Amino acid sequence: MSFYFGRSGTLLFPSWVLESTEDLVGGIVAMFVLAVVFEGLRTLQEFLAYLAATLSKQTLTKNDSVIEMLPRKSCCSENEGDCNPPSARKPSKFLTWAEKLREIEKKAVLLYWVQSVIQVVRVGVAYLLMLAVMTFNGWLFLSIAFGSGVGYFAFGWMKFLFTRPKSANAGCSNGNCS
Repeated sequence: MSFYFGRSGTLLFPSWVLESTEDLVGGIVAMFVLAVVFEGLRTLQEFLAYLAATLSKQTLTKNDSVIEMLPRKSCCSENEGDCNPPSARKPSKFLTWAEKLREIEKKAVLLYWVQSVIQVVRVGVAYLLMLAVMTFNGWLFLSIAFGSGVGYFAFGWMKFLFTRPKSANAGCSNGNCS
């Protein structure tokens, strides 16, 4: 088999027959857009993975230390006199931390479900693009290749926005950069 640059053939479905120049142009535009969408879905999935990772890191380390997360003792020392029963004490920071952890888990599970749905759509789009290339129509192949390049150009730069350090001096402390 070899590539041909004609306007006859079937594209993806038996009802999508390329018989005229208009049919071919419609197929070329559709495959170009599908390739751009594929790149957009890839970038969206990577962004959601980054969001899930930073969500757990920031929430668990923002204002909590290991000592603050430990539950408080149930009774005072013998020298301090009366001891408050557990019901009279303020709730420990451990409960606050545990609640934060539950919130993070809920958000992470939701993000994971969204990523899974995006993965299913992405695989479906990828197989449709592969089947279009397997028609061996050179025009369709070029439209998919250019669509992928345009999609990468349109969405690929977004990765730099969400993966760059928060400040220019992220690795510096007290003016000493390592």
